[in-house]
Amino acid sequence: MKSLTCGAVFFTAVLITGAWQAALGDMVVDDFESYHNGQIVGPTAGSTPWLRFGGATNDNVVATKHEKWLVSGATSGLYGLVWPNPFGAIRRVFDQPMDVSAYRAASVKMLSDTHRAQTMVRFAVSNGPTTFVSVKEYTLDTRPQQMVFPIGMDKMVRVVGSDGYAAVLQGALKAGFDFRSTGGEGYETVVFDDFVLHDEVPTAKEEEKVTVAD
Repeated sequence: MKSLTCGAVFFTAVLITGAWQAALGDMVVDDFESYHNGQIVGPTAGSTPWLRFGGATNDNVVATKHEKWLVSGATSGLYGLVWPNPFGAIRRVFDQPMDVSAYRAASVKMLSDTHRAQTMVRFAVSNGPTTFVSVKEYTLDTRPQQMVFPIGMDKMVRVVGSDGYAAVLQGALKAGFDFRSTGGEGYETVVFDDFVLHDEVPTAKEEEKVTVAD
């Protein structure tokens, strides 16, 4: 990330917990560009840098450089699900607790390899014992979407644990996405990339269509 210059004031990006974070601006949680093709980056419910869990989880989080699967850059992530199991989830694990309370939105580029699953996606953040998820949710499509999830006390709900909103956001240990099916069946591969936290809410946009196998 480039340094930002404003008159005599310099805002210099610093490396924190494996992601670039500027004094003012957005934080790239993961863009997958540091991984090699086929690297398993989330094999278990307790792994790092990614973990995955839930009854619908069918495969590891894997980095791919295969052109068919890319949604951004030279490398994207893959995550396998199987429905109608209850739900699946992926999380990017931070090296230490992070205060993410100043961010106003999370975004990710994501698509599915099938329409059959009828899968919904929500943003999630956790301090370990307690998890909050976004009220906003998206329906996965075979066309790439830039999903934008507003972050705020009135824009997220607690689904696990008893800690308050401020405690979770100020001491976040992991953040990612929850998946649920609204009636679909069968196997599904989710492709995702460019997971970013924003200091302002960006405008969502649809990305150029990418053809994937169904």
